[in-house]
Amino acid sequence: MGQLLAKGHDIDILFKKLTKYDKNGGFKMEPPKSIWYMVLCDPAKDRMSRGGEPLAIRLLMYLFGGGIADDKERAALRDALGDARTFKTGEKEGKAIDFNGKFVDPGDIELPPVVHA
Repeated sequence: MGQLLAKGHDIDILFKKLTKYDKNGGFKMEPPKSIWYMVLCDPAKDRMSRGGEPLAIRLLMYLFGGGIADDKERAALRDALGDARTFKTGEKEGKAIDFNGKFVDPGDIELPPVVHA
């Protein structure tokens, strides 16, 4: 959140957004409806994964910073999220899991809406 404050975001508004997001279960990691599923949580090993921290930071900036206006930057974030939610081995290899728990092509993963205060 320090990066958002450095960019001029109001701390009170950020805390309102964080509180709202948390109350709505936004920081839960296990269910496929969570943006953090397979980013910070490895469901195959039933544990947290630190490898997704750089993507998680980008997602936090997107969610709480009001989105991304640049089409290429937004597409890159969406692609990174799709890649993180893609199975790399096994019978589902090459398929991603969407926010409804369905197997889809990685390119079909969309970014969730940003959080408003």
